[in-house]
Amino acid sequence: HAEREYSLTHKIRGAFTYPAVILTLFLVVGVVMMIYIVPQLTLMLEELNQEIPFTTKVLIGTSEFLKSYIWLVVLILVALIVGLWRGIKTEKGRILLDRFKLRIPIFKGIFQKVYLARFSENLRTLLKGGIPILKALDITAIVIGNKIYENIIKQAREKVRKGETISSAFSAYPKEITPMLSQMVGVGEKTAQLDSILEKVAIFYKEEVDRMVANMTQLIEPFMILILGAGVGFLVASILMPIYNIASGI
Repeated sequence: HAEREYSLTHKIRGAFTYPAVILTLFLVVGVVMMIYIVPQLTLMLEELNQEIPFTTKVLIGTSEFLKSYIWLVVLILVALIVGLWRGIKTEKGRILLDRFKLRIPIFKGIFQKVYLARFSENLRTLLKGGIPILKALDITAIVIGNKIYENIIKQAREKVRKGETISSAFSAYPKEITPMLSQMVGVGEKTAQLDSILEKVAIFYKEEVDRMVANMTQLIEPFMILILGAGVGFLVASILMPIYNIASGI
């Protein structure tokens, strides 16, 4: 169980890490060029009294801003990172972050299925180990790893305590709990085979996450190439165009 959970988390982190690293490297290279290379180009153009193309003017303006206010930019970025980090450590911040995960286009489906797989796997393990349903729901809520789902499971637990079924309690949350999960849980409750049904559900959602992560990675790669190509093209054109104009005028 722990190995499967680690594998699932590792795949998702890997899908996010690749574009984040590439974008960070591109930004670092871009900032270095703005601070050290573009000013040299500016001096050369001023000495030769050359007309500066619009894209080069944008590049020079950005370079001058970064050179003058780089420490302010760094300070603002650090303050934002620290503020966000401290914010998500609070109860309210954690709820906002967990809700945001379930609203991000493209990624929300992956996160939803991760939590549904985690719910199914943990509840199955506890029930198979002989833990009473109410206690099993309590533990599952704690280990689910998302405040939104934690609250849903806790509310479902209270309804089960009052005599309702888990499936009927889950039906009140159609956005977070898929109809398939509610229906499968209902079948398990009626046939007294909830643990075996949950095992099948967990396997299904884990396979879905694997498929979605693989598809997302395939989509991200050409998108990243397009974005980086446009960025590199802009930088190269902005630097080479005035040099080409100088060479043409000789």
